[in-house]
Amino acid sequence: MKLSKWKLMALIIPAAWTSISYAYDWNDDVTQRVQTLIENAANKYVQGDYDSYNSDTETAINLLLTVEPQPQSPEQIDARKILAAQLVDETVKKEIISLEQSLEENQAKADAEYQKMQSMSKEEKEQAAAEAAKEKALAAKEAAEKKAAAAAMKANAAREKAEATSDVDEMLGELGSGKSAPKTHTSTSSGGASMEEISAYTAQVSGMIRSKLPAWDTYKGKQCSVVIHTGTDGTLLGTDSYNGDNDFCNYLKEGLNSIDGFPKAPSQSVYSIIKDAPFNFRP
Repeated sequence: MKLSKWKLMALIIPAAWTSISYAYDWNDDVTQRVQTLIENAANKYVQGDYDSYNSDTETAINLLLTVEPQPQSPEQIDARKILAAQLVDETVKKEIISLEQSLEENQAKADAEYQKMQSMSKEEKEQAAAEAAKEKALAAKEAAEKKAAAAAMKANAAREKAEATSDVDEMLGELGSGKSAPKTHTSTSSGGASMEEISAYTAQVSGMIRSKLPAWDTYKGKQCSVVIHTGTDGTLLGTDSYNGDNDFCNYLKEGLNSIDGFPKAPSQSVYSIIKDAPFNFRP
């Protein structure tokens, strides 16, 4: 049971759009991750692993809270939580029903195959066993590929999170030293903004920029740093201080030139850190 993008839209309608192109890219990623969590949760429930079931559904709900544009007021956040919980609960229940029906059908098929095997000749049994072994091997291969794809997605998400955290650490260090940033930033203090807030917002900005760079992977091994200037509402005011591999920096500049603005910083404290921040991109 796939998570409908139109149902996901119900989480978005109450709030105002920030950046449509970025929201679609991010929301598609959230939809895929939530769908994987829902499938895992349904499997765990059928297997009787209720702790893992509760953990996966809770993670899915929390992910849906990040759907763009994110709610701002406490009322909007509460309303988003209720909708997210309803959506996850409804989709997981349908997935569980589908799995249980599939198990029942498989059991009925197995019973029928057993009865059929009892009436087969030796040659027919050997042929049927060979076909069953072939089907089993194919199913195992598909399961392994699906598991590998899920592991790759998880590893990629962890890598992106680590890169975002590293970029924040590097950005704060450069702001503190005055390197590649205006002299008005002379302290490594976050000015009241937590590292989690800065990291989350930096990940949003970096993710939006990367969505404008479809040939990102072709520049693996290269690097470019740039200072990005933004307004209080997220408007992109300009970029400068490009430093790194020329071809990648030029490509990065093209991507940035196609962006009008970013999501608004969640607080004035975060904005004071990020408004003239150096970003380092490494495919």
